[in-house]
Amino acid sequence: MSEPKVLVAVSASRGFIGWAIRKLTGSKVNHTFLLYRSAQWGGWWAAQIAAKGVVLLPAFKVTEECDFLEVYESQSTDLELVLAKMRDTIGEKYDYAGIVGFFLRIVAWKVAHKKIRNALHSKGELFCSEIVAKFLRAAGTPQARKMEPSITSPGDVREYLQTIESGFIPREWPLQIKDVSAK
Repeated sequence: MSEPKVLVAVSASRGFIGWAIRKLTGSKVNHTFLLYRSAQWGGWWAAQIAAKGVVLLPAFKVTEECDFLEVYESQSTDLELVLAKMRDTIGEKYDYAGIVGFFLRIVAWKVAHKKIRNALHSKGELFCSEIVAKFLRAAGTPQARKMEPSITSPGDVREYLQTIESGFIPREWPLQIKDVSAK
């Protein structure tokens, strides 16, 4: 198998917000992001949503903050091409109102078994699982087209990646890949 260039990661982190997301969604994870190998900057980088919006950070800074981390590689799709198309999300803002609407949607389902739309979701503002769901849909991975990005949770992304139909396989992190350019 050739060296992967783009990976999808799901994680659990410390803190009240992470705990609340896991509790409300009933999932082991509360965050999802993309990992990619950069020829331009060298090494592995993470594309993720933060308070300032979509940012690029060295992967070790993101992954060392995780209490739990799973990393998945596509067996068939050239995700590097899709990542290039997704670069226009860099700098887009975090959807604070949308995440509140997302929580309200979950509570409405748990309490009244009513599906409501996320009326607080702002176009042009994102949260982590929304970015990854958009990425998976753009990649044309099987069944990802059924994911509605604005209502996809990190747990939904994890469940999708764990299915055989997704075409993704789990990988160990950090990847132990021989750097042939060092010779």
